[in-house]
Amino acid sequence: MKHLQFYPEETDGPISEVWQAARWKEFSPSERTPMYASGLKHFYIEEVSRLDNGQLVMPVAWIRRNGELCADCCLISVEEVIFNYIAQPHTNISI
Repeated sequence: MKHLQFYPEETDGPISEVWQAARWKEFSPSERTPMYASGLKHFYIEEVSRLDNGQLVMPVAWIRRNGELCADCCLISVEEVIFNYIAQPHTNISI
């Protein structure tokens, strides 16, 4: 019995299945499969995820490449916000 295919597939060879055709690119990621499950972990498109190496990414689409499920992602960079405290000359205030 064949399994259901939920993810589009990029292939270099001849197209033999409907999920390999370029037509799936006409659909927005939200109209395709929006989630991938790995055990008890669920990963969604347009939600930030942390890779094993610590890098933050935002998956925008799930796709099969060379038989493996991959994600097209945007890299997320975090800029550290530093608060500068400036000491004012001594002033008496009531708090």
